[in-house]
Amino acid sequence: MATVTFETKVYEQDWEFILIGNYLSRMIKNCNYCFTKKTLLINNVRNPKRVAKYAQKKVNEGVIDAFYVVDDYIEKALEHFQLTKEDLGRGYYYSSAEIVGLYLCKTDFLCHFSSDSILIPNQSNWIRESIEMFNQNNKILISNPLWAKIALTNSLNINKSFHFSNAGFSDQCYLLSIKRVKKDFLNYYHPEADKLYPKHGDELFEKRVFSYMKHKDVFRITSLYSYYI
Repeated sequence: MATVTFETKVYEQDWEFILIGNYLSRMIKNCNYCFTKKTLLINNVRNPKRVAKYAQKKVNEGVIDAFYVVDDYIEKALEHFQLTKEDLGRGYYYSSAEIVGLYLCKTDFLCHFSSDSILIPNQSNWIRESIEMFNQNNKILISNPLWAKIALTNSLNINKSFHFSNAGFSDQCYLLSIKRVKKDFLNYYHPEADKLYPKHGDELFEKRVFSYMKHKDVFRITSLYSYYI
């Protein structure tokens, strides 16, 4: 059976919302999946020790298994992926958590939710169905649910459950195959990425993943029956 890590992150503007109350529990419960590991990344906060105390409470309650302060791992993560802080520019602040999460993940798949994203519960099991698709097609790198029931465009192929595309990637919510990620994963550039991603983000994680997809001709699949907001 495939192993899957659930991951989300907090920063200065939202850590209290995520770690005080039951929102984090709801994020995980809505996925309706038995994760191998559940983790939290702490990034861009004024007082990491204070935030870590609240994260530890979630570990003690069994909501998550572990938490990591991004600054403690970012240097090794950048070295692993053959990157420097300067390579990312301003994208460093938007992307360091995702890069560390990718570096630390030891399971077959990484299921990432940004802190402002949550799955809408329904009968479709997006994660399980996606893993079945990964097993059938080694050209699939990433899967995601639909965002707020938007219409899909630029479809390369479609079956009854998934839309296929090699265009676009969002770091709001994704299921990523770890074994298909190599050390040079984040070292690609494609001119189309400049048109899709904001200039203020410089060479951020989203843009680099998109560029890799274009160069390697691998696909992102989108569930047609699962949604997140």
